[in-house]
Amino acid sequence: MDNYDCICNSDCQTAYRNGICTRILNNRSEMLLTTFLARASDGLLLCENYFENNLAVTDSRRKILSLLKGGQIRDEAPEVKVLEINNVHHLCYKVVEGVIYLVLSDSKYPVKLANAYLDDVQSAFTEELKTAFGAMDYRNKIETIEKPYFFIKFERVLKRKKAEFQDTGSKTNIERLKNDLTNVHNIMSQNIDLLLDREKNLNTMLGKAASLKENSKNYKDKTREVAFNLWLKRYLTILVVILVLLVFVYLKFFL
Repeated sequence: MDNYDCICNSDCQTAYRNGICTRILNNRSEMLLTTFLARASDGLLLCENYFENNLAVTDSRRKILSLLKGGQIRDEAPEVKVLEINNVHHLCYKVVEGVIYLVLSDSKYPVKLANAYLDDVQSAFTEELKTAFGAMDYRNKIETIEKPYFFIKFERVLKRKKAEFQDTGSKTNIERLKNDLTNVHNIMSQNIDLLLDREKNLNTMLGKAASLKENSKNYKDKTREVAFNLWLKRYLTILVVILVLLVFVYLKFFL
């Protein structure tokens, strides 16, 4: 267990656990939980700050990984979007320059604050990418990464920034809420299960379409085969007679 002086406000002297103030841990209804950074093109995880192992968070994490693997959120989306998970969690995410930034939070955690958190994470990770790959072509370099959690060391930054945003009642975060111009009423929230089911249904439809196409091809091939057999059966006698006559003529006049 790591212990630090609490930074949530100047009067708080409680300790951290897993980068989170233990005072805040007692108020479990408004918390940032898990942060993910992933490659937009295929959902490869680049870094993750996993909060804790309980059934609700684990189930939400499983759905998020399925979402990333399925590619439903890979399109560029610089404005924050929100997905509801199991009626207890929110997934706020944005897609910027080939990287998906996601944070899982309690459903009561302010979306504006989650958006400000993702903005901070995005800025810090962009600097990390520039340091690792150079300022000009870091996006192309991301596509060459083969192993997951390539930026696992960045987890320390995620841990620190999550601690800064954890207490929604701190003076700093209240100011962040005031200064954030994001209009939460314009943010479309949808259920992650509907999104996953939509992808599943789409894959099912694509599978059925491929199956119908294959069946149609097989039917056409079978039809050609039957037509040829009928034609052969109809004209076989004539062909045999012609063949016999040709052989007779050849033997009689050319040998």
